[in-house]
Amino acid sequence: MSLRLSLFGLPALKRAGISSSLRLNNPTLLMLYLANKGDWISRSELAFLFRPDDEESKALKIVRLLLYRAKKLDWVTDSLELDRRKAKFNITTDTKLFKEAVAQQNWQEARRLYKKPFFADFSSTELPTYNAWIEVERFDYEVIYKDALIAYSSALEAQGSYQGATEILGDLLELNPIAEDFMQDYLRNIYLSGQREKALVIYEQFCKQLAQEYDSLPLQETQALVEIIKNNQKLEAKAATQPKILTRTQTKTNLPAQSTHFIGRKADIKELNEQIKIPSCHLISIIGLGGSGKTRLAIELATKQQNSFADGIYFIDLSKISKAHELNNQVAQALGLTLAPQQSAAEQIKSYLSNKESLLIFDNFEHILEAATTLQEYLEASSSIKIIATSRQRLNLSSEWIYDLEGLSYPETDDKNNLEDYDAVSLFINSAKRVAPKLELTDDDIKTIARITRQVQGLPLALELAASWCRLMSVDRICQELCESYDLLESQYSDVADKHKNMKAIWEQTWQRLSQKKRETLAKFTVFQGGGTLEAIEKVTNTHFSVLLSLVNESLLKRIPPDRFEMHELLKQFASSKLTYSLEEARNSHANTHVQMAAQLAPANKKLQPDFLAILDIDRYNFQAAWWHLIEENKYKQLEILQRPLKYLFFAKAYYNEGVEFYQKSIEKLISTKASKEKSFFIADIDAILADLLMPLGKWQEAIEQLNHGLNLLKNESAPIQRAELLDSRSRIHYFKGEFVAAKENIQEAIKLLEHSPNKQTRANFIHALAIITTQLKDFKDAEKYYYKALEHYQEINDNSNMTLTLNNLASLKMRLGELHESKVLLEKALLLSQQFDSARAEMNITNTLSGVHYRLGGFAESEKYSIITIELCEKAKDNLYAIYAHLTLAKIKIKVASLDRVKTHLLDGLKLAYRLDSKIQYLEVILAYTQYLFAKKQYEPALPYLAVVLEHPEIQDYSIKEANELKVELDKSALNKLDSKIFKNANIRDLIDEINIQLQS
Repeated sequence: MSLRLSLFGLPALKRAGISSSLRLNNPTLLMLYLANKGDWISRSELAFLFRPDDEESKALKIVRLLLYRAKKLDWVTDSLELDRRKAKFNITTDTKLFKEAVAQQNWQEARRLYKKPFFADFSSTELPTYNAWIEVERFDYEVIYKDALIAYSSALEAQGSYQGATEILGDLLELNPIAEDFMQDYLRNIYLSGQREKALVIYEQFCKQLAQEYDSLPLQETQALVEIIKNNQKLEAKAATQPKILTRTQTKTNLPAQSTHFIGRKADIKELNEQIKIPSCHLISIIGLGGSGKTRLAIELATKQQNSFADGIYFIDLSKISKAHELNNQVAQALGLTLAPQQSAAEQIKSYLSNKESLLIFDNFEHILEAATTLQEYLEASSSIKIIATSRQRLNLSSEWIYDLEGLSYPETDDKNNLEDYDAVSLFINSAKRVAPKLELTDDDIKTIARITRQVQGLPLALELAASWCRLMSVDRICQELCESYDLLESQYSDVADKHKNMKAIWEQTWQRLSQKKRETLAKFTVFQGGGTLEAIEKVTNTHFSVLLSLVNESLLKRIPPDRFEMHELLKQFASSKLTYSLEEARNSHANTHVQMAAQLAPANKKLQPDFLAILDIDRYNFQAAWWHLIEENKYKQLEILQRPLKYLFFAKAYYNEGVEFYQKSIEKLISTKASKEKSFFIADIDAILADLLMPLGKWQEAIEQLNHGLNLLKNESAPIQRAELLDSRSRIHYFKGEFVAAKENIQEAIKLLEHSPNKQTRANFIHALAIITTQLKDFKDAEKYYYKALEHYQEINDNSNMTLTLNNLASLKMRLGELHESKVLLEKALLLSQQFDSARAEMNITNTLSGVHYRLGGFAESEKYSIITIELCEKAKDNLYAIYAHLTLAKIKIKVASLDRVKTHLLDGLKLAYRLDSKIQYLEVILAYTQYLFAKKQYEPALPYLAVVLEHPEIQDYSIKEANELKVELDKSALNKLDSKIFKNANIRDLIDEINIQLQS
């Protein structure tokens, strides 16, 4: 009976033409290894393959046991030959037949045999050496297969079989969809086969893929080829090329095998691949922190370059030497060069390299930097070699191209979509499952892993070390431990290189090489949160720019052009642990520096500086750190200087939740400090800000409690401005709850308190608020007067931000009065203003109103566009209010254009948000939109109770009443009688809303 093993794909046994799967236990895996080798293999080699860490005698006993068990397999018995020292398994394999087909240039047969990668995706967590062998073989066969396809397609094209060549090139592109040389051949053959339009379509798809995945354009050669195709010009077929089939054993290379898959770094690989192709680029230094994955990246890059260097790729591990003069011997050993004793090693190496086209990789160069000039000598000896060096600091050579390597990509927040698509999250999960194969991760676990990746800022080694603990503890526990210290980042594996044992050892090695001045600079730098500007860092650390630049070159600081520097959080922890003195002076300097910055960026009662918001946003954690320090020091005057820009940031960027947490923590800290009149005034100010931040989140009761707290603090104090601001906030709460009379009373009392105040800004704000409230009370004439008065005040003080809001609200009033075109003009002016100072809150307000105006003008496409923009802005800012109206407008648009299939979705989205705010005004708008939906479906009877409430409720908006009356016209006499009979008079709004929710969910 004929037997054959299939090793391409998951291993299987074929008997008499019928395939059956194999149980991949250790005896079977041993047979598969011998079958693929096809020759006598020493038992020592087999022992190392299965038990690399055991003593040889013990490992050989295991091999004897495996061979004994394998001998009992019915497909092994007759073909296994054993000797005291070696073993051989004589069986036909598809891999052997594949190699024979390639040797005979039988490309069709070679293509037929190679169905899937060697061993498919099989790996064993218990056999790392066996896994490494599989990966090497898998790579070799893929290279042979690729070169076979190249030769096959070339032969077909040369003989005019363009359609056949196209099919083979399609296989090549499946292996590497962005291989541009394959794509060029593919397009040429499609064109030569008479399918010009198809070639152009495929080229457009290729361009889109390059743009989406790599933000890149096709090569000039590809574009030139496509121009020929577009112009329908004559194109010659390519002559057949002699195949160049290389395997790992035939290619000169000593790249270390890797036992784990390479994850991520697509952008890095792409950029480095492009760099290495540049003729003038001969030396690339991959610079990064210890544990950033420099070595692994260099190996992966070299693997992808194996066919680009005719004379081989050589990996030189410099961790094995300690002196610069040992470098030449290490290079000679890697090259396999026997050095003559009477001649200079450097000269022999340069002579050897002079006519070579090779890539040399020097790993871990940082501890022999004085040998860097030797690399320059190698490059001068040959114009055809290229060098990649990995180091924690640059080599300082004029020919050096620096590539700064950062951590893997990680999500900045937990609410990002597809967290597992981030490289750092993917690496952690893969590393965790290697040590805990049965580990099952929930969505909450994935979010915790995302937090861990942020804690270590995507540093690969730190992620692998942290993940190694998943066998013993939950990811929650790992995250908690890392919050307290980085001691957890220590390898539990005995086979890990010393340099990768733990993060602390990596930092310690670096720390010992630093001067005292650099150590002090790093220690003082720890007071910064999220990095800092050059000017601020120089002041706080008392360090010259040249020292900072030196630390950048040593990968200890990261420079962000034009003038910012950052330190990795793990390094910051380490530097803090090395402190032997207090940082009080540095903290004082840090706080004072940022108070000065705040005063310059946002001077009291003056125009904000250009780029104020962007500068403040990027440094907000430094401003907050200064804030906490000043609270501890009871320095209220300096705190007041910081308060204005911070408050503006939280509102302008819609950082509501962050602001609430920040100010609640501030009040807790302030209450614990020494009592004083100055402190009471300051806390009352924070109460007002905190209430304002709680309101957009719909937390009305918490906001009222905060305001009452502030008013109680000031009840025995003469503080008209502060009391007025608290009353203004309370007025707004009444407003959002639909209590307009109470809202007007509060704001009028506030304006009266400021009657003699020179503060135009606050008075303008209050007049603006009065206009909004008066609008809701339907006193439109007075409301318009107040809006124009507020605009006049804002123009006097150049307050574009509030001018924007006022224009928006005035436009809303015009819309209610039916003056839609005037409203549109005002809104477009407001939107232009809002985009000048990057205010998310203002922009979402305006786009929402613009959506309403276009809807009422019948411009449904424009209305839909602005509604979608509003929802996106609201989701980003976590602001529910405007999103409700945007969803309801989308629902109404779908009703108007008779596209009812999406109406329920938009109504439900709006209703969910309305529940969060729990406001009658928003509920009434939901009820109206649902009523319109029922009418569109001709379900008049069920719609009557909802329509009755909308028509009779005193708080319904004017334009909403108009829409309700338009519906009423559609009713017949019987339905009108029911509507007018008042049988729905006592309907409860919340009950109706709950009914709507049930109907929409059903």
